[in-house]
Amino acid sequence: MMEPFEDWSKHGVEKVRLRRARFTPVQRTGVIFQIEASPEKDQEDAMALALTDLKVHHSFESEYNLAGATVTVHTLGGDRKPGQFSFDLSSGGSSTIENLSDRNKPIALAVLRALNVINPEPAVA
Repeated sequence: MMEPFEDWSKHGVEKVRLRRARFTPVQRTGVIFQIEASPEKDQEDAMALALTDLKVHHSFESEYNLAGATVTVHTLGGDRKPGQFSFDLSSGGSSTIENLSDRNKPIALAVLRALNVINPEPAVA
């Protein structure tokens, strides 16, 4: 589970999980691989699976970067029943946030700010 640097319940978010993670080698050559976690809220996310299940053998040792991910946001009930939505991110800066509903776009951006993925909005004087 991804942990925020602030309390994101104020945004109506219960939990955020890395549903999919795509890794690319730091070097130009190597294997690109993707890990997919269960969609269930109480299961390990893709990063936890990568850290516990992937083993590196020295003859094939390489460093990898997280190149892309699918983030699943589980929302709190409040006046509506609990729900969830997902969006994709790329290390190149692209995302599918613009495809989200008007209700979920600001929540997705708040999640990314809480995880320090994007800079906080400047304070208005």
